[in-house]
Amino acid sequence: MQNIIITQSQNGNKYLYETFNKKLTNISNTSYSLYKTLLSANKGEKDFLLLLKEKHPDISSQEISAFLEKYNSIDKNEDFIIKTKISKDVVKHYLANFPQIVFEVTEKCNLNCKYCTYGDFYDRNNTRSNANLDVVAALKLVDYIYALCISNYATTAINIINISFYGGEPLLRFSFIKEITDYAKSLEGNNVFFQFSMTTNATLLKKYIAFLAENKYKLLISLDGNEENNSYRIYHNGLNSFKDVFENICFVKENYPEYFFKYVNFNSVLHNRNSVAEANDFIKMNFSKNPILSEISTDGLKEDRKKELLLLYKNKSEDLQKSEDYYRLLHKENVSEVPDFKEAMYFIYNLTNLVYFNYTELFLDNKKSVKPTGTCLPFARKIFVTAKGIILPCENVSTKFEFGRVDNKDVHIDFEKLINFYSSNLKKVQKLCQKCYRITNCYQCMFYLNLEDESIKCHGFMNEKKFANYLGRIVTYLENNPTIFNKIITETSIS
Repeated sequence: MQNIIITQSQNGNKYLYETFNKKLTNISNTSYSLYKTLLSANKGEKDFLLLLKEKHPDISSQEISAFLEKYNSIDKNEDFIIKTKISKDVVKHYLANFPQIVFEVTEKCNLNCKYCTYGDFYDRNNTRSNANLDVVAALKLVDYIYALCISNYATTAINIINISFYGGEPLLRFSFIKEITDYAKSLEGNNVFFQFSMTTNATLLKKYIAFLAENKYKLLISLDGNEENNSYRIYHNGLNSFKDVFENICFVKENYPEYFFKYVNFNSVLHNRNSVAEANDFIKMNFSKNPILSEISTDGLKEDRKKELLLLYKNKSEDLQKSEDYYRLLHKENVSEVPDFKEAMYFIYNLTNLVYFNYTELFLDNKKSVKPTGTCLPFARKIFVTAKGIILPCENVSTKFEFGRVDNKDVHIDFEKLINFYSSNLKKVQKLCQKCYRITNCYQCMFYLNLEDESIKCHGFMNEKKFANYLGRIVTYLENNPTIFNKIITETSIS
């Protein structure tokens, strides 16, 4: 892989990017011309001084000599060391130090949202059977994670285990939630503590809010805006859930104001009956919050229902850019939805040495050691348990990638299957990733690649030319928006 990439912005400014050093430097037009000549020279060319003098007779010998001194100081044509091996100890380390347990409490839901990924538009609808997760099985997993958190696998001084409840509608099984919460809190000690969160449609929120507020539950409430905006979120009898949801949220805001301010947030799904501006303004005006914006999923659609679903679909970044209030809507929560901002954010975090994610990174030189794809290492972020007790890396991964189960007797994680799957498939994509210039800034999850095919294709792959064009777009955006850098550094994070 070539370490030196040259590019230019639409404003005519020239840049040198060093792939392995993750260093972006503004260079002169003269240096740009000289680099361009060297990078296009034959591989067998040895006398660069003679070549540059011949191709650039208008540039002095002193300038060329000074340029070559800088050029020769840059490492060239190296390959990243790609790590594909994963061990059982590594997986247990993640479970012990970065634990988030997500329980799919139930497959049942009291709503029948038109765009639900478990609805009639999607193939995965066939896998739903109104199952409920066994509470004893869930308690077994809490015990399992807790034991790891107080074992030698734990390396953090204070370990906070996050337990999240997911559905279906989790509040349909409040007794399950209460039992898990009470039990987890009884375990606190040995520098291990618990936090709780939930995604809810808020139809039952008023009934259970006292318990949720007492235990400082972080709530993510699904609400698409006003009554018309929310009209795809219906009960099974076809009635809009808006009035009940709005009344319940207002009750929480009025009766638990401090809790509401600290712990309640919103998610709005975009579709053809709302917009970024409508969802944002309604929730901001009524609840002083800025919602997270989501798109309708287009993954796993039934072939005969694709056209119908796509009539509902709305792209969040396109809708934001079309808005007359584009700049007003670019608050902290929404700005990352703008494609150029998002690309610049990931560039600064992953392709420069301007940001360190933790204290130890200051002293470690891991820049040439990477893993292929942007796939999270197993359970590095969370462990997800379906209502049927199936263990998955996260809720976005298909159940066909089952890596274990929980039941009322024990936790059964198939470490051998998990390690073989990750190691073999990461190795399978290694050759492709080795040639990709975006290898240190990849967010392609391998679970969405055609892993069964002999020749794996990745839509995010970038060769040298594509990467140079990509850099050109990034620097153009940063040049044209000089305040964006400070906004990225102070107001955003990549978890």
